Amino acid sequence: RRLRPPKSTLSSSSAASDVYKRQEEIIMDVNERAKGLKHCEIRSLEHSPDHSQFIYSIDSTGNEVFEIRCLNEAAIPDVITGTNGDVEWGTDNSLFFYSTKDDTLRDNKIWMHRVGTKQEDDVLLYSEDDEIFSAFMGKSLDCLLYTSPSPRDS
Repeated sequence: RRLRPPKSTLSSSSAASDVYKRQEEIIMDVNERAKGLKHCEIRSLEHSPDHSQFIYSIDSTGNEVFEIRCLNEAAIPDVITGTNGDVEWGTDNSLFFYSTKDDTLRDNKIWMHRVGTKQEDDVLLYSEDDEIFSAFMGKSLDCLLYTSPSPRDS
């Protein structure tokens, strides 16, 4: 859910003070999305840099293995499978980043996906091959960060 200001206040200098007049907009109704599924967990719901698209990750099996989908599947029909549920948009609407799991369900690879392409065409950015470590990512204002911590680190 997000609060969207009425159009009449978008250019008003008092728009910040009109927070109580804003209309609620439901981005995703998880109960509606979960219909027909035995399990439904939404991990990420991320808006694109221009706020025109939303991608989300969903686990419908309970195994903590997620698919990444777009709320507007007509605009972005891409489905990314086998992920840990974390997803980050790039600096524009043309690409996003995600990580996948190995056979033991360890987060081990970070990928770049160009919107409108197949998952098998995605670019592998980082692979953690040491089974002691896992691969995680995050985003700052202008770069993608990744880390590879070990549960044995103190």
